[in-house]
Amino acid sequence: MRVLGFLTKGRRLPIALDIGSDTIKMIQFRQARGELVSVAAAAAWPFPADSPQGPAQRREQAVDAVRRMWREGGFKGRSVLLALPCGPESIKTVRLPPLPAGQWRQAIKKEAQERFSFDAAKDHFSCIDAGEVHWDNRTVREVILLAAHNKVIDDHVAMLSAMKLSPVAMEASPLAAFHAFERLGRRQESGAGARVIVDIGAGGTRVVVGKGKQIILLKSLGVGGWAMTAAVARHFNLSRQEAAQFRLQNAQHESARLAAPSATAKAAVSWSAQDALGGVLESLAEEIALCLRYCAVTFRGMRPSEIILCGGEAHNPLISRFLGERLGLPVVVSRPLHGLDVSRMKHDADSPNLFAEWAICAGLAVRYLGASQAATEERYLRLSA
Repeated sequence: MRVLGFLTKGRRLPIALDIGSDTIKMIQFRQARGELVSVAAAAAWPFPADSPQGPAQRREQAVDAVRRMWREGGFKGRSVLLALPCGPESIKTVRLPPLPAGQWRQAIKKEAQERFSFDAAKDHFSCIDAGEVHWDNRTVREVILLAAHNKVIDDHVAMLSAMKLSPVAMEASPLAAFHAFERLGRRQESGAGARVIVDIGAGGTRVVVGKGKQIILLKSLGVGGWAMTAAVARHFNLSRQEAAQFRLQNAQHESARLAAPSATAKAAVSWSAQDALGGVLESLAEEIALCLRYCAVTFRGMRPSEIILCGGEAHNPLISRFLGERLGLPVVVSRPLHGLDVSRMKHDADSPNLFAEWAICAGLAVRYLGASQAATEERYLRLSA
């Protein structure tokens, strides 16, 4: 387990907790003058490669790990902001005709009941107004629905209770990843340009497209780090653990090759990895291209200037290079903690200090600050909803 904790000036926010497919991350920020200023404590714990995949066993491991991380990591308080998993079954997009203001809520509930496999009207769901679009010679409003079954919420609340933590709020992980860049966007927005966040984790990839603070597309894709590791294992006839280690070493070699282009031996390793991953990365690039094409057609004038990568796979130069070539856009690794005091956060000395894997946690904190100032926004999924 990697643990770090320290004190700086400012008020501490609730702990942001991201229980990912392969790593648990928790971080506590300090706030001053309504802005994030520093990291007060942080810890990350990877699930062992040979850990059981059953939900009960993983929950037990997570509970033990988080309790130990809290105890040893210098965290203060028991309040927590939790990222909820958000797969394809949790996201639906609908188009509604113009309606009087008083009929919107009922129309959205009806659509949710029809679109989800459970009674979303009685469970937790929220909606994102993506804006007006022209469709079938009509002007309609595109709405993104997100829903979580009561059992999912209850299971997470019970797990937090076992961790001795108290939930303040929950938010879908792709929304949190998008909110991580709101604090940077005020300085970096390019007017009509769109922001494209691609969060590549172990279990899958989330694509979020937005203009300013308005999200216009949300998509969950099944291709992630696990699929890449499986492809490497098949290609080289390796075990899962051996393939994961090969991918890690290859990412390090690729970073070194970029720093020293004459390292031909390392380049050879990189090309062999690209051969193994070609099919998986091609599939991922095609899915992202479809998302961008949909936005360009549906929201006229939507032209992103770059792709922003975050998540545990964002630091692999092979992935960013491949996506950039296929999508025809610059691909940059995100810096969700940019401008904050992270001087005592440990990181790999051989890798850039970008912390792209902390985007979801950073977004939870940013969203918490925003919700404190505008608590009536519906897109923040509160436990009391």
